[in-house]
Amino acid sequence: LPSSVIHFVGGTFFGSYPRTYYGPFLERLAKRTNSVVVATPVPVTLRDDPLNHELLGRRIWRSFVRTYGEVVLDEYGEYGDTGEGTRKIENVPVVGLGHSLGARILTVLDSNPDLKRPPRRRRRPP
Repeated sequence: LPSSVIHFVGGTFFGSYPRTYYGPFLERLAKRTNSVVVATPVPVTLRDDPLNHELLGRRIWRSFVRTYGEVVLDEYGEYGDTGEGTRKIENVPVVGLGHSLGARILTVLDSNPDLKRPPRRRRRPP
């Protein structure tokens, strides 16, 4: 199992394409810390209020939860062998890391109790 899951949210413009602009940094970070990085794109549009931090936070949280459920839980399953026994992936800490607007969005997320529910495995219909 990884030591942590890092939820990365980038800045206003570069954050829309985190793999392109932050990829090498995030890959080195993941390797050095034995972590999984989930880089959530910043969905900035000019139609809506582009800097509505609460709205952006909700969109980013939904995207993170979907990715966590579909990728992280799928990759590591319910349990992982740590060499010292099994441990649930849900017990691995999720750490937020942001650049510029991403840091502000993560602060909004952390201060909103409605958005603090831990991601859960989605049950697929039979």
